[in-house]
Amino acid sequence: MKSQLSGLDIRFLVGEIQGWIGARIVKIFQKEKLFVFEMYQSGKGGALLTCALPRWVYVAQEKDDFSLIPPLCQWLRKHIQGGKILAIKQPGLERIIEIAVSTKEDRFVLVVEAFGTGNLFVLDNKRTIVALMTNHEFKDRVLKKGESYIYPPIAPNPLEFDLEKVKSMLAASNRPSISQTLAQDFGLGGSWATEVSVRAGFDPKQKTADPIKLLSALKSLNDLSLDPFLVFEDESPIDVTPIPFQNYKDAPTRKLVSFSEGIAVLRKLNSIPRKGAVDKKIESVKVILDKQEESLLGLRGIMLENTRKGELIYENYQVVQGVLDALKEARKTLTWHDIKKKLKNPKIISLDETKGELVIDL
Repeated sequence: MKSQLSGLDIRFLVGEIQGWIGARIVKIFQKEKLFVFEMYQSGKGGALLTCALPRWVYVAQEKDDFSLIPPLCQWLRKHIQGGKILAIKQPGLERIIEIAVSTKEDRFVLVVEAFGTGNLFVLDNKRTIVALMTNHEFKDRVLKKGESYIYPPIAPNPLEFDLEKVKSMLAASNRPSISQTLAQDFGLGGSWATEVSVRAGFDPKQKTADPIKLLSALKSLNDLSLDPFLVFEDESPIDVTPIPFQNYKDAPTRKLVSFSEGIAVLRKLNSIPRKGAVDKKIESVKVILDKQEESLLGLRGIMLENTRKGELIYENYQVVQGVLDALKEARKTLTWHDIKKKLKNPKIISLDETKGELVIDL
């Protein structure tokens, strides 16, 4: 099951939420790494821009429960709330979303980093960090209040590659399969790497590929319009795709109203604790023990019933032995048919010579 958005996913998501440019941010909520920006646009109504860092960003209609107002949320409410969204963009194919906001006070840029441990920044009009979720210091950038915001090293956008670039990337790769080369060296991510492989007409597991066909498949992604689907396996959602994936042509799918709708479904499913191998083993052993206990209870019941039958036979030994002796003596001169006709003993309920069964009332 998909556990986070890729850069290509975010490209389509940013395209989807362009319709919210011009909306007002009327309320802001935060709970740890979850940020919700309640938007309202005249003629369109309201929606919730949800940033569940570091994995998910989408537009929702229902928000989580929020009880506390952390310091960063207080700052956002004071300086950003009430502002108007001017632009929403993504640098390259990075898992970064920038939202330009104009307020009565100034113009700001909200920067959402949906990778690593996730982060959220507020930049002023000089791109200086004026507020942020978490301070960090890296070799190539310092992320704290008062510092200029610097992007992480930006990878080349594979959708803008030319033939020579594709050839050089393939030649330099030492990955065991073309899908791994596309996922890691080209930066497409797992599901998109497989999809591009299929669209180019080759097996994702093969070592390399025809660079011309690969380039054509990459370029074709620029021309695709949003048409999202939820993908299922064994009746459970495993992926959401912003376009129909050829790789999933044989899988059950459901068409969605929006890409965000499917992202919200996967976020909810990923939040459910998964059972590890040990938990599953313990559960299977418990099932076996429950079945054994049920079987044991049944055997115990049979044992008690047979024990009581033995006790009754012992208590009425003379009666049982007398009936058996009488039948044995009668059988010397009479047929079973005659014996049944002449049976007068009130203790005998039934006699079935074919099964060797004699039922006696004790």
